[in-house]
Amino acid sequence: MKLKKFNILCNIILLIISSVVWADNLEIKAYVDQSVVSLNSQFNLNVEISGSDYQSAGSPQLPDINFANYLGSSTSQNIQFINGKMSASRTITYHYQANKIGTFTIGGVTVKAGNKEYTTEPIEIKIVKSSQQTPGSKNREESATQQSSGSLDDNLFIIAVADKKTVYKNEPVTITYKIYTRVDVTSFGLETAPSTKGFLKEDFDIGRRPQTSKEILKGKQYTIAEIQKMSLYPLSAGSKTIEPLVVNCQIRVQRSRRDIFDDFFSDPFGRTVTKTVSSNPVNINVLPLPEKGKPEGFTGIVGDFTITSSADKKILTTDDAITYTVEIAGEGHIGSISAPEVSFPVIFETYDPDITKSIQNKGSRITGRKIFKYVLVPREAGTYKIESIKYPVFNPRTESYQILTTDPVVLNIGKGSDSEAAVAHSGFSKEEVDLIGKDIRFIKEEYDSLKKIGWNIFNSIYFWVIFILPLLLLGIAVTYRKHLDRLHTDHAYARNKAARRDARKHLSEAKANIKLEEQKAFYAAVHKAMSGFVSDKLNISGAGMMIEDVKKRLKERGVSDSVIEEYILILETCDLKRFSPTEATTEEKEEFYTKVESNLSVLSKQLS
Repeated sequence: MKLKKFNILCNIILLIISSVVWADNLEIKAYVDQSVVSLNSQFNLNVEISGSDYQSAGSPQLPDINFANYLGSSTSQNIQFINGKMSASRTITYHYQANKIGTFTIGGVTVKAGNKEYTTEPIEIKIVKSSQQTPGSKNREESATQQSSGSLDDNLFIIAVADKKTVYKNEPVTITYKIYTRVDVTSFGLETAPSTKGFLKEDFDIGRRPQTSKEILKGKQYTIAEIQKMSLYPLSAGSKTIEPLVVNCQIRVQRSRRDIFDDFFSDPFGRTVTKTVSSNPVNINVLPLPEKGKPEGFTGIVGDFTITSSADKKILTTDDAITYTVEIAGEGHIGSISAPEVSFPVIFETYDPDITKSIQNKGSRITGRKIFKYVLVPREAGTYKIESIKYPVFNPRTESYQILTTDPVVLNIGKGSDSEAAVAHSGFSKEEVDLIGKDIRFIKEEYDSLKKIGWNIFNSIYFWVIFILPLLLLGIAVTYRKHLDRLHTDHAYARNKAARRDARKHLSEAKANIKLEEQKAFYAAVHKAMSGFVSDKLNISGAGMMIEDVKKRLKERGVSDSVIEEYILILETCDLKRFSPTEATTEEKEEFYTKVESNLSVLSKQLS
């Protein structure tokens, strides 16, 4: 009875949460899993329904698809809580088998919800003749590569987007470069950076690992990631062009083998090919700053800024010094901000300001602050006022000039000690006061090192260092030469020395696949690293490793039982996960990777 009441209460709470945090809309997306399909091959049409009314939406009404045979459908649901907000969706996957060659259009999919009707955009799909390959053909691998990758121009590209097409001189424009991919990109590297001649530039911090997301474009689902983002500040008016960003991408392509011997020796995860992609150029129209309303003293600073001023103390004596701080903060090129003109009372002795700046380059825009700190020394007692600072800027948000103004600062200065007052009224400057007691100028203030009478070179440590050092280097060279000779003649010694380096190489490959949703590649690389390390250390064949034999040999080499058991468990886990239909999460792979590193470190110490 209590369990039933608890279930009813949970349902009521979920209903209340749903009514509060779900958006009052419905979104329909339709996309295919591949845009180029071989004849008689299967492809999927996915219809995704999301929003608060996704459960009440009717069944999708599909267009007439006369170029493929319908094989059936499947449905999946997804509910997530992100930052206190609930998102829910239902995806219906329709399975088809292509039966005609040509380019076809899948019409819009219609879904009804209540009194509203939603229709998706049409999708273009191309059906091609299956590639005919002969075993042993010279061009077999090239044909497989082309067939696997399809049209890379459609499946891998970079789009550059500017947040504004028209800006004023010195106004920031943000350029974001996003990579869109439907192929397996394992890594990428910058080939050519976009030229920013005629601009000042600030880069955004996008992190070491770009965050990926899914996006549907022209009926196709892409994985996208921001690979570069920068804020540019044009230095002159006119039409400007930001040249393309060029990137080299490493793409994993499945091999198409027909020979049983090739199948046995080939890499089951395919091979990697390089594809160079470039973004579109970006055109920016830069307007000159208006002459109308330009204030006197304007130095060209453009942005949305504020200004403040303060003194660290307002009641002091002539014995004290104060720090007067001016801070200019906001959005714009912080480095271009110059020191404001400050009118200090003549009774103060002033020094050049200490200038610091800080920039926040995360998020959607770059902001920052520049701080000017003035040290002031009063010479006379009394009440004095530091007048308001007026700092002219151009604000592109309002398209008008502004005079940033600070509040005046009033200082009450009391009389200090008589000695200090005498100095203050003596007419000497602060630099001259600092020279008092230094009127005698010595020819030389420091003496050279002295040598003891009867000193002998053989008593010097430097002599023995110079004498012994060549002998020591010769000994090192001989030892290294023996090491190289042994590497070439002693196979077991060479494998032992290279074991840890080779294992680390495979683990680096595994780490790169953690967040690329490459479960098979990740666990295969880990297995190769761990099995290869032990086979090299024990000088046995990796292909012929038997578990019981490995246990025995490791125990003979002094490896503890717990470390051996953990090592065997890692290999078994790799074998299980590589062929498991269930995808491991990123957190599980990261935790497993940490355990592998720990086990490898302990094995290396105990086998050394």
